[in-house]
Order: sequence, then C-alpha cells, then structure tokens
Amino acid sequence: QQVVSIQKGRQHTIDFIFPLAVLFVFAVSAFTVLLLSAHVYADQTARTQSDYQAATPLSYIREKVRQNDQRGALSIGSLDGQTSLILQAEDTYTYIYSYEGYLKELYIRKDVDAHAKDGKNILEIKDFQIQELSGGLFRISCQTSDGTEQSVILSERSAS
Repeated sequence: QQVVSIQKGRQHTIDFIFPLAVLFVFAVSAFTVLLLSAHVYADQTARTQSDYQAATPLSYIREKVRQNDQRGALSIGSLDGQTSLILQAEDTYTYIYSYEGYLKELYIRKDVDAHAKDGKNILEIKDFQIQELSGGLFRISCQTSDGTEQSVILSERSAS
C-alpha cells in the first residue's frame, strides 16, 4: 500500500489579508457609488423643483387667459401702483399682479374699488412683468424666489 500523506500547509498572513482587502475595496466602491448617486439625485430634484416653481405661475396665467378668451378681454393696467394683467368679463375684472413677494389674483365686480392687498396669494415670486408687444400680444415674465426666470408670450385667440 502506498501511503499518501497530506500535509496541511502553513497558513500565511496573506491568506487572511487578501480577502479582507478585496472586501474593503468592494465596500469603499459601493459607498462611493452610493454617495455619487445621492448627489446626482439631489441636483436633479433641485433642478426639477426650480423648473416647476418657474413654470407654474406662467401655466396658471396662461390657463386664466384661455378661460377668459374674448376679444378685448385682456389688457394691462395698474392696481395700487402694481402693474397688472386685467381679464375683463361682462361685469367683473380679474387682476393678476405681484404684491409683497406673491403672485396674486383679485376677482371683483366692475363697480367695486380694488386694492392690491385684497388679492389671493397664488405663488411666491420675486418679480412679475407684463408687456404688450403689439395688439393683443403680451409677454409675461416671472422670476421665482430662487432667481429662476421664465417668460411666455400670450395672445387672445378669440375673434368674437
């Protein structure tokens, strides 16, 4: 019979350190990817929020103009010294303007005195401007509290 002897070799320190080093590199890599992902997510969320805040006031105004789409219903005026977009209906006015850091809306009858402080707060904004470019064509610009600015050009669609 042949005797085969199996010797158990000496364990080296490297046998313990190498798997530990590989595990450490994996853990550091996973943590780095996690941190980078969180940073990208935070930036994207902030950008989306900023775009939303800038686009919402203009979307609101655009919808109000479409709801009051009548020839001659859209004009620029002043309400307590604030430049306002005025939407006229049969016996009512809707003023859209900026006052004390808010986009405001005031819906009143034509025979009632209007004051800027009485309007309903719509959204917090930094700046709001309206220009009439030509007959029935208006540029409306809005700057949010974080400094993002957007503008839209609106016109009356109705021919009646």
